[in-house]
Order: sequence, then structure tokens, then C-alpha cells
Amino acid sequence: MSKTVIIPASTWFELTRQLNEISNAIQANDLVGREEACKILNISSKTLTNYLALGKITPDTINELDQMFFSRARLVGLKKKETA
Repeated sequence: MSKTVIIPASTWFELTRQLNEISNAIQANDLVGREEACKILNISSKTLTNYLALGKITPDTINELDQMFFSRARLVGLKKKETA
């Protein structure tokens, strides 16, 4: 049996806004730059460039200065997949 909770719309909108902010902060903390990505994967910058060209790795986001950022969690997953 489910229970229904009724809350004011303003409270609901504030809660969802705060949850979105938390989600964005977590996502931003997960992003690493090129140098850190190379350290995580234990590869050189040139190897990372080759992986990018071959499509083996794709950046999660690119900022307005064309700097690439990668998800730490995804890189760790790739590293585990390589060693398995």
C-alpha cells in the first residue's frame, strides 16, 4: 500500500532545484582533465591522442576553450576492463 504525501508546490520546486544542484556538483567533481586521465589509465599523452583518434576513448565534455574532460568513473571502468 503506497502513501501519498502532499507538499506545497513551492517546497517541491525548491527540493527539485536543490537535487539538481547536488547532481551537477557530483558530476563536475567526477570530471578530470587530460593529464589526470593519462595517470588513471597509466598511458602517455600521445597514446591518449591515438585512442581519441581511433574512437577508443571519447571526452565527456569539451569546454569553450576546446579542453577535453573525462569522467573519472568511466576511465576507471576502462582501466578495469583492460586489466581483466
